[in-house]
Amino acid sequence: MAIGEIHTLANYFTIALIMLGIIFEMIGRRKQNESAMNYGWNSVRLGFLFALVSLLTGFAAETSTTAAPEAATLAMFHKTISILWTILLLVLLIFRMSFAKKLSSNENGAGLRGAYLTLQSISLILTFVTLLLGTRLVRTYGVGVAPVEKMNHLPTTPPPANSPSIKVDTSEFRQ
Repeated sequence: MAIGEIHTLANYFTIALIMLGIIFEMIGRRKQNESAMNYGWNSVRLGFLFALVSLLTGFAAETSTTAAPEAATLAMFHKTISILWTILLLVLLIFRMSFAKKLSSNENGAGLRGAYLTLQSISLILTFVTLLLGTRLVRTYGVGVAPVEKMNHLPTTPPPANSPSIKVDTSEFRQ
């Protein structure tokens, strides 16, 4: 398994865990459902670990693939956003662990809950941005999919003249 494949696999888990975790925690806080908040919290923690794996394998895969020159700026922007997103997730985890009781209490927690909700919202936005940038790098510029791109091009040499061909009668489709 190539390092780029591990990066792709880690991306799927990271995005799913972070998005679902934040959404479940927001819903749990809104409806005062402790189970939803716990599920969300555990998903965000596990998603952070996958974010680290994704980030590290992304840096390792970067050296093994070649990108078009016009994709260099987009790749640098994607890398920067991914680093900021991972740092924000770490801040989110530290914030949640440091103020867990105050976030859960109804007294004196409104400001902390607002700050926590803001961090979660920014994290969701950065999740979408890094997902879109990564998708554009793969789909538009072919970063990490060079072997597949070779299959999409027509062969440069014509088939031999004596190769058997299949005759297809299309007369019934002509008008």
